[in-house]
Amino acid sequence: MDLQYPIDTSNLNDGYILIFDYENKKYEFVNPDVILSNATTDQQQLGLPADFLSLLEVDLDNRVNLDGGVW
Repeated sequence: MDLQYPIDTSNLNDGYILIFDYENKKYEFVNPDVILSNATTDQQQLGLPADFLSLLEVDLDNRVNLDGGVW
């Protein structure tokens, strides 16, 4: 198999995702939490997908029950 760009396996861990690092011209394994965190910054153009945010909103709403008490 002849790859144009190397695959950096120094950070190979269970559950990590293989991505392409354009700046360094190599493939590398990244923690998916890093990808989600990067997707929420203003520097990213795409951000988190709307269907993911909707599902997250519903899931959180089902788990959080705030009681403001009596005023």
